[in-house]
Amino acid sequence: MTEMPYNPKLHEKYNPKLHEKRPAPKTVDALPRDRHTDPNGYRPDEDLVAAVNVALMLGRPLLVTGEPGTGKTELARSVAWQLGYPLFRFDTKSSSVARDLFYTYDSIGRFDAAYLRAARDRKDGKPDIALPEIDDRDFIHYQALGQAILLANRKDVLEGWLAKPDAYQEWLPTDWSEEQQLPLRAVVLIDEIDKAPRDFPNDLLAEIEELRFTIPELGNTVRQATKDFQPVVVITSNSEKHLPDAFLRRCIPPHRLPRRR
Repeated sequence: MTEMPYNPKLHEKYNPKLHEKRPAPKTVDALPRDRHTDPNGYRPDEDLVAAVNVALMLGRPLLVTGEPGTGKTELARSVAWQLGYPLFRFDTKSSSVARDLFYTYDSIGRFDAAYLRAARDRKDGKPDIALPEIDDRDFIHYQALGQAILLANRKDVLEGWLAKPDAYQEWLPTDWSEEQQLPLRAVVLIDEIDKAPRDFPNDLLAEIEELRFTIPELGNTVRQATKDFQPVVVITSNSEKHLPDAFLRRCIPPHRLPRRR
């Protein structure tokens, strides 16, 4: 039988210092290292471990439900820690739209840049060579799942998508080894998705299934993760709102965490 890729107990039994060799997920660095937040101390039950491995094998998002404080967020940290993947987190809000999960667009900055150039050009009727050409990529700011999808591509491809070729390095943990070459796989935590408007999961159906997104501001260009490096997506819900059936069908069947004693 093939060994499952996610098995915290197995790692602890045979190599208790394995976690020290892993790059700590970015969102872990600033947290207190106690039994509730230290990913190395997280102890999922066998059913949850099996659910994680099914999600890894099928390349589908894992939906974890339960009351606040049951350990849903810690699961994503544990998966990233044990597998040595960077962790990207998206905190869902009541105002979130699907695009926010992938990128935001600085429309005001783009308008100001265009206005400044137009004003300089009108001054003497000649283009101002001191002003750089407007690059719409400068106004795209990639977010959690968008960053993970981009990192799942070759370095030369990624650098062509960014206005600043090395900008992706700012997304990675500060202690990330330079030996880790692109493409790479990441864990993406979409936290408390039930806080979002109902249209939020409905607008993610194709994107979450194919792990790709479109950027209208760049002429409807498509960004997609390569198959072998697709992000591991963990979605949490407090079950305050029912999620659309079409969205649920694209996830591993929800795993509900019990209350902590």
